[in-house]
Amino acid sequence: MINSFYILIGSVIFLIYGGLNYYIGLRGWQALFSFIPLLTPKVYWLVFWLISLSFLFSRFSHKFLPTVVYEVMTMVGAYWLAFMWYFLLVITALDFLRLLDRALRVVPVEIKRGLNPALGLTVFILVVGIVSYGAWNARHPRVNHYDLTIAKQAGSLKQLHVVMVSDIHLGTIVHNDHLTKMVKTVNQLKPDLVLFAGDVFDETIESSDKQQIAETFSKLSAPYGVFAVLGNH
Repeated sequence: MINSFYILIGSVIFLIYGGLNYYIGLRGWQALFSFIPLLTPKVYWLVFWLISLSFLFSRFSHKFLPTVVYEVMTMVGAYWLAFMWYFLLVITALDFLRLLDRALRVVPVEIKRGLNPALGLTVFILVVGIVSYGAWNARHPRVNHYDLTIAKQAGSLKQLHVVMVSDIHLGTIVHNDHLTKMVKTVNQLKPDLVLFAGDVFDETIESSDKQQIAETFSKLSAPYGVFAVLGNH
């Protein structure tokens, strides 16, 4: 009974995910990729589904895949999830405007005919730019400073310097080298106390990497200790 329930839920999620991706893929073909010489629909859809389904495939078959293949598919799939989200936002907004224009007839027919592939290319460049900036921003975290006053006595302690870190997402994409830079940055701030506020790990860490990560975390220096909650993951 329980297995049937999970199969049903998984099937519904897969159908929704597949439907959303088909919508993105169809609009991508209509607005941009159909204008590329020598690119056939079969090749386009084959590449599209390989990319869009790579994350799910890697998750369900990680026990059977070579490590390199699993990591590549996970990385491609993870980035695609970001692309998918922004493509959905932009394409849905444009389709809504298109429906609105059918009722109001604001945009001349001549202009609408000339939109593709210029509009498709614009959307593609816009989404690539947003995701690229997000990836760069994730690898260059900023340190924000806050001064908080708490109306409570703490014995002789007058001031406490706390460093809080969240959303490291260690796993296939974010490796120990990123954690090493983070630890160095935290130690340079000379904290009295370090707090990890969740999303430390994205997935199970391979045993060969666990020792490295444990050693890196052990280099954190704070007189009052380091405390963490694992959060969503």
